[in-house]
Amino acid sequence: MSRFRIGVGLLVLLLVVCVWSQLRMSQIQKPIAAEVAQAEDYAAREDWPAAAAAVSEAKAAWEENHTFVASLADHQPMEDIESLFAMLEAYAEERDGTEFRAACQDLTRRILAMKEAHEFNFGSIF
Repeated sequence: MSRFRIGVGLLVLLLVVCVWSQLRMSQIQKPIAAEVAQAEDYAAREDWPAAAAAVSEAKAAWEENHTFVASLADHQPMEDIESLFAMLEAYAEERDGTEFRAACQDLTRRILAMKEAHEFNFGSIF
């Protein structure tokens, strides 16, 4: 009977860790995506200092959580996101509104896709 309890305990612990990691990924990704979307809005209004600051804030949040995200996520999407952050900085310096807004949309979509890939749902179980 004690082996059964140990097994159930380990399964419960694993479930708790999985749910916690999913919630943490969501907590990390949502604000970053929102900040990038805000940068896009600033660029549409030609407020380049605010757009650059929003991108800088989003990138700082991304880098702050890099280790945790890297432990759970595929590295190729992460590298794509990091390259888009670098492109955004260049577009902000050049004040290229069209490219900046397009890169913001792409970056937001990729961040949200990473969040959705780590969401807990019944489809991921079966």
